[in-house]
Amino acid sequence: MLSLSEDALKEGDIVILAVEPTDETMSSYFGASAFLKCAEDAPRLLTRLNAEQRRAALGNYVSYLQERLAILRSGQLPEAEGVYSRAAFGDNGNLDYPREGTIMAL
Repeated sequence: MLSLSEDALKEGDIVILAVEPTDETMSSYFGASAFLKCAEDAPRLLTRLNAEQRRAALGNYVSYLQERLAILRSGQLPEAEGVYSRAAFGDNGNLDYPREGTIMAL
C-alpha cells in the first residue's frame, strides 16, 4: 500500500518503514478492509487503486459501513489490542511490547 502514497511524498519527507517479515508483508497482498479505514481521512487514495484493488474495496464496503454504523450507534471508539494498543508504546513513542522472535540478541 506504500505505492498509493508515492505521489504524495515530497523531497525532504521522512518515511519510516517498520516491516514485519511475514509472508503477507512480502507479498502484494491488499487489505481492503484496512484500506477503507485509512481512506476515511484521505479519500483521494480511492482514485489511486488499480482494478483489482477497486473490486476488493467494493466487495468489503458493506461490511466496512456496518462496522462504522455500529461504532456510531454505540458511541464507543474501537480499542486497539496487543501491539497496536496505546499501552504497547513507552513515553518516548518506542514500541515497548514483548514480541517473541523479534528481540535482537544482546
